[in-house]
Amino acid sequence: TGYEGVVRDALVEVMQKGKELWAKTFPVPLRRDLISDYFALDFPLEEALRELAEDEHLASAMARNPGIRLLRQEPWECMASFMLATNKGIPHIEKSIAALCEKLGRKMRAGQRVFSLFPTPETVACTSEEVLRTAKIGYRARFLRAAAEKLAGQKIDLVRYRKTTYAQAKEALMGFDGIGPKVADCICLFSLDHREAFPVDVWIQ
Repeated sequence: TGYEGVVRDALVEVMQKGKELWAKTFPVPLRRDLISDYFALDFPLEEALRELAEDEHLASAMARNPGIRLLRQEPWECMASFMLATNKGIPHIEKSIAALCEKLGRKMRAGQRVFSLFPTPETVACTSEEVLRTAKIGYRARFLRAAAEKLAGQKIDLVRYRKTTYAQAKEALMGFDGIGPKVADCICLFSLDHREAFPVDVWIQ
């Protein structure tokens, strides 16, 4: 078993073989830096798992679902994806993101295959709400476009919030319309390296 998907500006294939991770990237072959960064291979996972296992509920959950780890996603893609995820199930979220990439993302070729990158803030900012809604994102189109306009207009690089405190990053993210505490925590945790973030939704509550 393995995984194939688009990571930033590359098509990535990965497969676990025992304790080894096999990977291919296209169009540039084997971008080790991309694989290592995206899968956060520098994060002390075993240490974190030992600490989490001190809680009996988390220990039980980890025993049932081994191998789960945090990714280090590109911050804008992470932000946009979680903004699109509110009040939606996972299959619908996946379809919306795929449609957005297909309609607005830059096309790249890997051999005979063509894949679409996630659209940049500049591209989304220049796209009407009506066109964005054709990706089946509904009312979220307004918030997504507003966030893209703010990032592009003010030339905000979200990566800089990896260097701030967790509280500063969360506060900055909640300054965007459509981002509340839970979504801000998701962005902090899954793309900005603030491991103390703990997203709480109705299921966690």
